Amino acid sequence: MKFKNLLGVIKTTQDAFLKKHNQYVNVLLSVRNWLLGYFIFEFEQKGEDRAEYGEELLIKLSKALQKEKYKGFSETQLIMFRKFYLKFPDFKTTIFNQLKTLQIPLTLSDKSTFKIPPTASEEFRDKNESNMPDSVKYNNNSILTGSEESQNQLNNLEILYKLTFSHFVELLKLDSGQKIRFYIYQTIRLNWRLK
Repeated sequence: MKFKNLLGVIKTTQDAFLKKHNQYVNVLLSVRNWLLGYFIFEFEQKGEDRAEYGEELLIKLSKALQKEKYKGFSETQLIMFRKFYLKFPDFKTTIFNQLKTLQIPLTLSDKSTFKIPPTASEEFRDKNESNMPDSVKYNNNSILTGSEESQNQLNNLEILYKLTFSHFVELLKLDSGQKIRFYIYQTIRLNWRLK
């Protein structure tokens, strides 16, 4: 092997690992932000002392986190995390499975075994759907489901790995599931980046 070859293989290796590193950082950031939105929403729905915080929950939560030296948790950011969860509820199973795969410990209750907890909306639906007429039953379609063709094209894990949280921030500004699906598909297919 010549010096030029050694230099080339080291550069190629470094570039490949740096690309993977950046991808994993982006995935973890998106997963973390979705989870924070999930926890906030679930607390708003089922928290034992939620009445104590009321409409000022996010303000108080932001101040408490900042007081403990956590950065990036302004009220605006917390609102965005909650909105992220609410726009992409179908990420739940994928994200909780990724937490197990990545071996990230997460304690959601006093139980020692890990399981995907039901959301407040799922518990409400399960308790009440049997008494509802078919015309008003919970529609399990979300933003990421649409036509059968688009369902086959959009895989939650692929979306989480190919889009950065900055992409999701832009998607949160859209008002239609059809637009969101279109931009997700185009971003992945055309490898769109944000500047």
